[in-house]
Amino acid sequence: MIRVSNVRLGTILLHVLIGLFLWRQIGLTPSQQKNPDPQDDKVRNNHNRNDKQKKTSNRQFAYASLIGGVDPANPSYRGFLYNVLLQATLLREHYGSTKADYCLLIQMSYNTPATTLPAADLEWLHASHIDHVEYIPKSPHQGFYDINMQKFRVLQWVQYQRVLFLDADVMPLANLEYLFDMMTPQHNVSLPPLLKENLIVAGTQEPGSGGFFVLSPGPHKWQQLQDVISQRERDAQHATTPNKFDIDRGWGHTIQPPDQWVTTTRHRKGTQWTFHGADADQGLLYHWTKYHQQSVSIVIHKKVQNWGSHDATGNLYLEMVLERPFRRYNHTIAAKWATGPPPYRHYHHFTGRTKPWEQPQPQNTNDNENPLLLLLLESPEHYWFHHLNRLNQKLHLFDDWEAERKWFQKPPLGRFQVPGEIAQRVDRTNNAIQ
Repeated sequence: MIRVSNVRLGTILLHVLIGLFLWRQIGLTPSQQKNPDPQDDKVRNNHNRNDKQKKTSNRQFAYASLIGGVDPANPSYRGFLYNVLLQATLLREHYGSTKADYCLLIQMSYNTPATTLPAADLEWLHASHIDHVEYIPKSPHQGFYDINMQKFRVLQWVQYQRVLFLDADVMPLANLEYLFDMMTPQHNVSLPPLLKENLIVAGTQEPGSGGFFVLSPGPHKWQQLQDVISQRERDAQHATTPNKFDIDRGWGHTIQPPDQWVTTTRHRKGTQWTFHGADADQGLLYHWTKYHQQSVSIVIHKKVQNWGSHDATGNLYLEMVLERPFRRYNHTIAAKWATGPPPYRHYHHFTGRTKPWEQPQPQNTNDNENPLLLLLLESPEHYWFHHLNRLNQKLHLFDDWEAERKWFQKPPLGRFQVPGEIAQRVDRTNNAIQ
């Protein structure tokens, strides 16, 4: 008979329980392993399809991301590509997301004759549950500002009810399907959905982050958005500010008290369009969802503001304020750095110079056999590299990380908006009109 001390037995049981907990939090359940989504088989067996085709699945929702400045001769874009591979793999394989397609927008660099991604990149995308790749036109004026305005092309995807956009430097930390569920009318229920058709998330410096949002596509919405942009650029023709942006009217609306934008930093508020990114994608996102579409849920820490306009006057008003509507979706990975209320704790945004693919690989991220290692992943960078190494074993992305990351030190379209970039676009627009 084998004798086991109570202390030893307790330690073994504790390790088993922790392993099971992490398996449920991070990995697949046995049922998911034995019964994969049939849509995945369709993608895996269709590697030679035309990547510009529209989706063929019956899913009503989509995740989306965007990579610009792609030049096969200069693989500086591949850091973002690796993160997109992780996005789709984490969502589908590790968090069990099956209700939404994953779609990727690609803009090839104006400086390359290539019109598509290299074959190896496409193979990696297909093997990582990317359901659809769409190429958008090249631009002779490519840059940080221009590429961030291209993310709104998801408004053209009328085959989907809702699209959740994640910047290519965002890492999901949980299954995000609950956002789609909360924005969709339930069968046999007469009540409207809890959330509006569009959703934005306030950040520390902006009332709506351009890196994580949900939009409702429509037949004419992309053109309507272009009209908003064109009108703002025409109005800015005689502006005297360096970036030719009217901080009173923003993208076409003067905010009047008691209405005001709010950020999560000490609930900073304002009526002028002076928040971070107000003159770029984040300002356009805020204007489009709140003042043009007049239908948006704005997440501000634990609360959600629902804005709408359903009366005969067409006036925008605050319909309700929801207190902690996501509390039942508090699930996330077991990491001390995944903090805040949902959905904040369900993704991490590697902004600026914090991108892990530009950094040396931390220690203790290459042991793929021990599930307890996840308890030791003390930062989002550790978590990112842990899953990148697992993906590299599967897809053979690279041989030497130190040699690989040297390509990523200079992002193809820069890290930030270049001073004068907006003013140059305004001048081009008005010169074309004249």
